[in-house]
Amino acid sequence: MLRILKLGFVPLRKDFKNNFTKLAGYPVWKRPYFVANFFQFSERHQKASEIVEEGKKHFQEGRYDDAMSRFDQTIKVDSNNDNLHFEKGMALFSLDKYQEAILCFDRAIQINPNIGAYHFNKGAALLNVGKYQEAILCFDRTIHINPN
Repeated sequence: MLRILKLGFVPLRKDFKNNFTKLAGYPVWKRPYFVANFFQFSERHQKASEIVEEGKKHFQEGRYDDAMSRFDQTIKVDSNNDNLHFEKGMALFSLDKYQEAILCFDRAIQINPNIGAYHFNKGAALLNVGKYQEAILCFDRTIHINPN
């Protein structure tokens, strides 16, 4: 298969080791800018993972404000991580901030609607604010996702 790039025709390889496009005879992963970007991404990801672990530790210790601030830090780096929004929602739920927790659960559901725990905890938060019909719909969705 050939792919047209600004530099001309470049064959694409199908095997895993060489699945990057080759330009000027050098694989993409051997170019300095690719390696630098990869390691920058890797360092950011590792730092974000460490902050998430700190947040989970604070949550387990009952320090929900600290946990929430850690989750906020990582959401700034990776806003499309459904688990981060869920964890932040759990911290808000534990602080009795149900409306804010519902927003976090909604965002987690928007990113990944196939996790029953997101719907269940949103339903629990809706119960606490008196929105019973919406809570029932969330619990029904949880049962639909996890029938066991």
